[in-house]
Parts: sequence; C-alpha cells; structure tokens
Amino acid sequence: MRSLLLIVFALSSSAQNIQPLLTAQVQPPVPGSALSGYLATVNFLDSTPSAQVAGLSVSLGITTGWTIQAVMPQAAIPSGKELLGPVNNLVSIASIAGNAANVLGNGQIFSVAIAPPNSSNTPSLVVTLLNPTGVSASGAPIQIATAPTAYLCSVYAVAGNCSVTQADVFLMEQAQMGLIPCTGSLALVGDGKCTIGDVQLVVLAVGQGGPP
Repeated sequence: MRSLLLIVFALSSSAQNIQPLLTAQVQPPVPGSALSGYLATVNFLDSTPSAQVAGLSVSLGITTGWTIQAVMPQAAIPSGKELLGPVNNLVSIASIAGNAANVLGNGQIFSVAIAPPNSSNTPSLVVTLLNPTGVSASGAPIQIATAPTAYLCSVYAVAGNCSVTQADVFLMEQAQMGLIPCTGSLALVGDGKCTIGDVQLVVLAVGQGGPP
C-alpha cells in the first residue's frame, strides 16, 4: 500500500522568540525499494548559531494502527553522535563519550519507516512531533519548536483532493477500461495495474478523508 499526497505544514517563529525548529515530511516509499513502510523524515533548522544544539529528543505521535519499523540517521547528524530509539516512540540524538562539542547541522537528522495497518480501509497517516527537548554542548537545556502535524492522504484519493469520493471511483474505472492511462496516482492503488480489484478497493474506501 502506498500513498498519494504529501502535505507539510511549517511553523514560523517570531523575531522576538527564534528557536531551533523541527519539521516532518511524510512520503511513500519508492516503488521497488527495499523499504516496506512509508517514510517520515525529520528536519532540523537552527537559525540561532549561539544555541549550538548538541543533542535532542522528540516523541513521534502516529495514527493508531500504524507501526514504527525502523529509525535511520541522516546527514545532519555529525560524527560522534548516535541515534537512539524509538523507545515508546521516543527518539533521541545523544553524544558518544568525548564528542559533546559536535553540534547538529541544518538539514535531515533522521528518517522513520512506518508500516500501515493490514486493512483495506487504511486511515490517513498522521505524524506529530511531540515534546522536543534540546541540550547544548555544555549540558544547558535549549528550547526547540516544532511544526504542526504533517499527514499523508489516503492512497485511494486518486483525484488528488484528499477525500475518497465517487469521482475517484470513476477515474479508477476509466483506467481499468483503458480509457485513460494507468499512471500517476492510479498506479499506486493495489497491484498498480488498474484492475477490477483495484476499482473495488477504491469503492470500499469511499468516505475516507484527510487528517482526523
């Protein structure tokens, strides 16, 4: 099962209260990839060089029924740091002994593979960054902001409006009969071949919408 539409919200900080910022992007796996789950990538942006964030932790809130499979470090984690977790959905970046001076760079810090429920009526994946905390190289606490929720629409919303309606059924039927190409969002449903079985999956999903 794959997803169709990526929606990412950003949080702006006021000039009087600028804080390092965490944001999340959610995207489907690349067809043919060894990764079986969806991918949530967490990005770090520090516009306050004096903050010098050397470590942080953040909890990942995900839709009920979805499962975190693995957490993978990304390029913005410097050498001398290790990625810990998830433990009860808590992910941390900590210093290996003697490397507290290394600070996080701007960019992607880790990715999370998240598996969908084993259900034909899969709810939209919602990822929320909760209770972030940071620490400086000297061990001082640093406040960290997060962006609002990021979510991925139902794969069956092939028309691209994030709600599964009869319009999506009509498009799937057109592709199944060969009247329109079985490409793009249509090819992400079921086996990717726009069969009658794929049409039935969309019919069963009518009524699904955006985030709860």
